[in-house]
Amino acid sequence: QFLEKRVKDKTKELTEYVEKIEILINNMAQAVFAIDSEGVITDPVSQFSEKIFGEKIEGKSIWNTLYKNLDKEDNDYAIIQFGLSIVFHADDLQWIMVGDTFPTRFLIQDNEGEKKSLKASMSPIYDNGLCEKIMFMIEDVTELEKLEADIKKQRQQNALKIEKLQSIVANSRDSLTHCFYESYERLKELKDHFKDRGIVLRSVHTLKGLSRLYGLNFLASDIHKIESKMITLFEEGVHKKSFEEDFEIQRVSLWNSFDDALESVREIYGDIYDPDNPDFNDVSDTIEVQKSVLTNTVKEVTEL
Repeated sequence: QFLEKRVKDKTKELTEYVEKIEILINNMAQAVFAIDSEGVITDPVSQFSEKIFGEKIEGKSIWNTLYKNLDKEDNDYAIIQFGLSIVFHADDLQWIMVGDTFPTRFLIQDNEGEKKSLKASMSPIYDNGLCEKIMFMIEDVTELEKLEADIKKQRQQNALKIEKLQSIVANSRDSLTHCFYESYERLKELKDHFKDRGIVLRSVHTLKGLSRLYGLNFLASDIHKIESKMITLFEEGVHKKSFEEDFEIQRVSLWNSFDDALESVREIYGDIYDPDNPDFNDVSDTIEVQKSVLTNTVKEVTEL
């Protein structure tokens, strides 16, 4: 009777201990589980696991859950396969050798078609000095990565805007007025001579040169991309059925790039130029050129 009572007490203590562990892991906003040497997910499995994977995962293979969207030809697949093949039933030396090589980020698609980004950490579970199981702790970092991507994008946009404004204020109001006057005059030529390769490419190249001359590199970069597409269109042939339509798309993109640049200039200098209202513009017959640019140009022309 004494032995029976002692067994019951120990069983009760163990049951209470297990319940405490279950309460603990079920209150974690993580998928917590372990796998055996066959890669099968064993008890205990946290309740949050079902929310992350969109299904009950107990008894399933790790290859059909966390690793199910891995490409078998991918390097990560080979690393995991090799790592799991050597750590089980081995001492901690094997884990020390390969533990840090396991990938920690995974993309999965659950049964409802929802794509998720998961962060995984792994720890070996030893019995008598040998690894018998591996514990996984999985976090859903989908929203966090979206937030990080949004912040990064916003920073890039802010940096680009600062770069734009810096390049704009390096010029005087009159200089930029002349720049946009010359540019829009060239842009108007494109509509009337869209099939003339020489006129078109010469005009676009001049536009790119003007932008660089005034330090508007952000605009020159846009022009260069559109110029490359226009060159491709001419290489395919002006007699191509869709040439006029395709060219118009690029011409409008080019015009929009100048409109966007002009809008940035207006944030600093106000309405310096209106391409749709010639009477609004007050452009003199002189243009402003940096002394160094003029000197270098004269030198180059003299050498020629």
